[in-house]
Amino acid sequence: MKQLVVLRRQPWRENDWLLDVFSATTGRQSVVCSSRLMPDYYRLYAADWRDEQDWPRLTVLQQTEHWPLLNEHWICAAYVNELLLRFLPDREPLPLLWQQYQHTLHAFAEQHYPAPWLRLFETVLLQQVGYGISWQQDALGLPIVPNARYAMDGQQGWQRVQDQTSGYLGEWILAWAKGNSRRPELWRMARDVLRTVIDARLDRPLVSRDFLI
Repeated sequence: MKQLVVLRRQPWRENDWLLDVFSATTGRQSVVCSSRLMPDYYRLYAADWRDEQDWPRLTVLQQTEHWPLLNEHWICAAYVNELLLRFLPDREPLPLLWQQYQHTLHAFAEQHYPAPWLRLFETVLLQQVGYGISWQQDALGLPIVPNARYAMDGQQGWQRVQDQTSGYLGEWILAWAKGNSRRPELWRMARDVLRTVIDARLDRPLVSRDFLI
């Protein structure tokens, strides 16, 4: 039996649906599901499938956990799912990201403040798919200087800037690297920097982000 969650459902043929699923053992892949087995979002399933000509077909589906979500936490979970749909390679197991997804949905279900969990999930996602950010070095491999200012290039990394009114202080970047989470300006910086890196890797905007605060 495989553990999986559903990222997207689409009608396919009469009485059949095409699902994008995220699995502990196979990563992201597409499977076919009959209407009678239809899984829901934000639930953990034990499942099995058999190979068919187009896509594997689900044959067994048992719910093992449910993350009930309301209001902003539901929107945040939709954003997390959309990130997975847009970034995950096909059929590549990513066990660390799989665990982080479950921790994140559990935190949302417990109605924890979502921003820290979103930043952590974004960070792990980017690391796992090869787009991780260095918070201690710039794009040239030089150490971040506390009293210098830097702007994030979504493709290259931190770029030192001369304009003292733009970018972020190196002190802020280094503080975030050390795990400083008590200063609101650092959380805003992390949100904007991670958004810049994510957007630089996408060919179109994220739909779910329009609903995030």
